[in-house]
Amino acid sequence: MNVTYFFWHVPRTGVDEAVYAARLVRFQEELEALGSGVTGLLADPQSYRLEDVPWMNTGRAVYLDAYPLDSFASMELLNTASVTGPLTQPHADIAALFGSGAGSLYEMRFGLLDPAAVGHGYWFSKPAGMTYDEINAILQPLAINGGAVFRRLMVLGPSPEFCLLSPEPVGLPAPITPAYRPLTRI
Repeated sequence: MNVTYFFWHVPRTGVDEAVYAARLVRFQEELEALGSGVTGLLADPQSYRLEDVPWMNTGRAVYLDAYPLDSFASMELLNTASVTGPLTQPHADIAALFGSGAGSLYEMRFGLLDPAAVGHGYWFSKPAGMTYDEINAILQPLAINGGAVFRRLMVLGPSPEFCLLSPEPVGLPAPITPAYRPLTRI
């Protein structure tokens, strides 16, 4: 099962966003350097800056980190690797600037995500009365050119049930009503 841990976060009020982003990039580069056997990562993590999302309700830009993993069990590896050993200090450096955050665990349902190509994010719930077969038929063709469709697992997190990350803008038909945000790669 290919799962992705999404983590939305904001720096503390008054923190310089350029410093925050630089520390975030440093942390992720050092995490990548540890290798998948230690971290559980399937691919390099990626961070994006986007406008506030309803489930964060910060009234300001937020950061979204995407950590692709091969299984639930990899969450334990990622968690341990992120805060111990050689990452103790890089994690402490970014955590010292952290304001608030929320995470969700999603399973990739369709597509083959190219994090470097993604520029658009859509989060939404399955409309009442629509079956999963019906929504899957709508979503599968939209996961193209490096895009992917994700479904939240076990209500793990505050975000909506579905996420579509895409390199290009897409139109989701009614009655699907997404929270759309352009994504700026960090």
